[in-house]
Amino acid sequence: MIEKLKNLSWKQFGGLVLIFIIIIAFGFGGFGGGFSTNNQNNIAKINKTNVTTQDFIDYVNQSGISADAIRDNLENNIIEELLSGLISTTLIDLEIKDFDLSINEKTIFKNIKKNKNFHDDNGKFERVKYEKFLLSNNMSAPMFELKLKNRELQKHLFDFIGAGTITPKFIIDKKFEENNRSLDIEYFNMENLYKLKSDYTDDEIKVFIEENKDQLKREYIDFRYVILNPKNLIGIEEFNQDFFDEIDEIENKISQESSFENILENINVNIIDISKFAPSSNKQINEELIYSKKETKLDLIESGDNFLLYNIDQKYDLSPDLDDEIIKGEIVELIYQKGKFDYNRKILEEFKMINSITQNLMS
Repeated sequence: MIEKLKNLSWKQFGGLVLIFIIIIAFGFGGFGGGFSTNNQNNIAKINKTNVTTQDFIDYVNQSGISADAIRDNLENNIIEELLSGLISTTLIDLEIKDFDLSINEKTIFKNIKKNKNFHDDNGKFERVKYEKFLLSNNMSAPMFELKLKNRELQKHLFDFIGAGTITPKFIIDKKFEENNRSLDIEYFNMENLYKLKSDYTDDEIKVFIEENKDQLKREYIDFRYVILNPKNLIGIEEFNQDFFDEIDEIENKISQESSFENILENINVNIIDISKFAPSSNKQINEELIYSKKETKLDLIESGDNFLLYNIDQKYDLSPDLDDEIIKGEIVELIYQKGKFDYNRKILEEFKMINSITQNLMS
């Protein structure tokens, strides 16, 4: 059993010295809520890290295996199996520490909120389902979050180690050939044959807009939004349970169809008012994210390390505004690309015609 663990980590197993194993004499008397003793005798040593009887007792208590199940399976080497599990877990923990892997509480909370088992019919996190899950499994929130954290750390460790797996030689050779093969290409640069963007007149732009007015109309929105984070919601910069409780409360109010104003009644934040907005080349991350969610009038969404609470006041279609230099530049770019396409198509048609005439003469 112990021999199988050698494949986990040669670095840690190089210093593994098994001192002695206690199988009997743990004092099972009464069991109660599990084992209970203050004996700190060592049962194993991994490099300079001691594995104590108390570590073993804690591991058994956390395993969820009942006292009756342990008592009934003493002859089936259950103690050895549990001890092997403890050593495996300790080895993994030491590897995680050695590689300095970590995961923050914010990520843990996000993973919990993304768990579909805790979602309602609309796909939104429902704290009541989360609390029921904890109660049904006789677990506290900190215990569940710790298990989730350990599982994520182990996943990161295996991903990290797996990334170092040796790639087969035939794949390396194939990739090398793909990346290093060469082609001889002859080409003629046609860029100087196209009409310059600056040569397009306002009249030409207006004609283009008129001919394509239905396709060029864009949907604009007027909306208001606020940026929510731990600093302005609970007064500290830590993503803790209090912050997510506040976020859950806001989501509950949204589901209850509370208005934007009512939700912010007791929240002191600056309201950002945006009119006549549509995405453009001038990147506005929060505004563009809200625009992408415009089908929902009122909602709470994540944006990086912040949450955005927004309210869409109005949606409407408008033709391009040529007084807006950004929009005008986008229209000119469309005309320029259409001009290139038309010119290229004309050249190809002439080539086809010449080719057809040549074939007819040869036949």
